[in-house]
Amino acid sequence: MPELGALLRLCHVAEESPVDVLLGRVAYDRISADGPPQHLAEQKVRIDKMSQRRWRRLDLEETRAALETALKYESPPPSLKDLSVRLNRSSSTLRYQFPKLCSLIVEKFRRYTRKKSRVFYRKIKRALRSALRSATPAPTLEDLIRTFKCHRSVFLSNFPDLCDALRKQNEEDRKNGLMEVERLLLYAAITEVPPCSFRAFCQRTGRSDQSLRECFPILCARISARYSSYLSESLKMKRESRAQLVRDVAYALDAEGVYPSVRNVQSRISTFNVRSNGVALSMLREVRRKLQVSAIKAA
Repeated sequence: MPELGALLRLCHVAEESPVDVLLGRVAYDRISADGPPQHLAEQKVRIDKMSQRRWRRLDLEETRAALETALKYESPPPSLKDLSVRLNRSSSTLRYQFPKLCSLIVEKFRRYTRKKSRVFYRKIKRALRSALRSATPAPTLEDLIRTFKCHRSVFLSNFPDLCDALRKQNEEDRKNGLMEVERLLLYAAITEVPPCSFRAFCQRTGRSDQSLRECFPILCARISARYSSYLSESLKMKRESRAQLVRDVAYALDAEGVYPSVRNVQSRISTFNVRSNGVALSMLREVRRKLQVSAIKAA
């Protein structure tokens, strides 16, 4: 019996299963004694190409010219890491071959980053001072952090006094805003005509109903109660006006010698449906009953 390793290698080269090899069902003409099959040879060539060194020989003059050009003319100046990626060389190789040039490149990039940081910090400082001088409600610290897209530690570590002053200003603005909301709530709860609903008040002031109910529960309840009373009174007046309109139309039809039926009354009214209005139907029945009584008395 052959060894297992040799058997598996034979099956791999012959592209046959171990069962076929052991049972003798193998096409031996496919196995070449001169070398491996074509697909294995092609695979070996691909592996050899991939394993070839990707680095080409360093051209000192060309590399020096590229470094000097980047040092003198590029703006903003690139870092040594960017140049090493661009030249397909490690930064340690560049430092070893061109120590002075690399030192100048690093120093120039360091000065550029420091200047950029100073400009960025000046912008933050101006924004903080502008927020403190704002007449309208000042932007919060979180708003400025989102605007500059940086971590809050940049603000707190570099401008602690301005951040504290901005927090106090935001707290004062919040208190003033609550006082203004309280004034509007008091006006809406007592004197506003027609009274608005609590939802409409929240939309008008840009506040959530939950926050207002937590801060001013009594005033919010008064607004809701006043609006509910207003709706009830409006509905009552609407019903009375419709009943009065039906009554007037019915008497007018009777005066013209026309029977005040539902259809005849509806022909004179276009604002609502008499048949589906219970109050209007009740009024019409009452008018017709009175007219019948009057007719009987007249007879």
